[in-house]
Amino acid sequence: MSSSYENLDFQRKVNDALTAVERILAIEKKPLIAGEVEHTYGAKYELVNSVSNVAIIAYMNALEKIGLDADVLKAIDDSTPTTLCFDASTTCKFLEKKVVDVPMDRSYEQNVETKSTGLLGNSKIKRVSKVVQHIEEWHYKVETSWCVSIYSAADVAQKRVLKSRVGSTTLVTQSKEMPLPEHNDHEPIELSLTWLMQQIDKTPQLTSNFRVNVEENKTKTPRRNEATQNAIDFADHLKGWCGSVSVFMSKLELDILHRHNP
Repeated sequence: MSSSYENLDFQRKVNDALTAVERILAIEKKPLIAGEVEHTYGAKYELVNSVSNVAIIAYMNALEKIGLDADVLKAIDDSTPTTLCFDASTTCKFLEKKVVDVPMDRSYEQNVETKSTGLLGNSKIKRVSKVVQHIEEWHYKVETSWCVSIYSAADVAQKRVLKSRVGSTTLVTQSKEMPLPEHNDHEPIELSLTWLMQQIDKTPQLTSNFRVNVEENKTKTPRRNEATQNAIDFADHLKGWCGSVSVFMSKLELDILHRHNP
């Protein structure tokens, strides 16, 4: 059921893309889905090569946004494994204790009689008092820092930081117990970029050179071959890495908000 839905969703996206491309092309050109065009069997391999190279360039455009630009790419040693790493840490520091007055929903009335020497005599005044609760609050500074880095082989100490951020907020609780550990280094989230680096031609244009070797004995079909399988595996790993980073950041935010109790 899920696979059928994904196929329909993919076909819808392709149709939307074709409609958008059709507005750009000359009037005599009309883009079509590959399956609807007469072609030779060898053209299927060319389609795999073309789509895979487009995907690789898309990956590079996305990774460039987090600092993996042309200068970094050209400095990477292709002879050793390359790893993209997301690191994060949080600290929690006590700031101060406060006592705040919180108005309650309850109130009470009191009649107060005042004496007067004037002609009107004594008078009564109705006084309404609000109930206020004194609450003790503990304020903490929570700071989160993260970075995305790249390193070769197992040389983590020589990693190159691509992008980093530091953010902090004040967390308020009604307990003197520390809401979070004083310091916490979270488990790194890593992604191997070795396959991707092997597909990039480090010319000034940084072109993608993915191609299925049709002469190789292991190549059975455009789908059943080592090159295509490696491309699919990398796409899955990249998707998983992005998802893991997104889930981590969301959980961290919710964890802090859940403990905030002013």
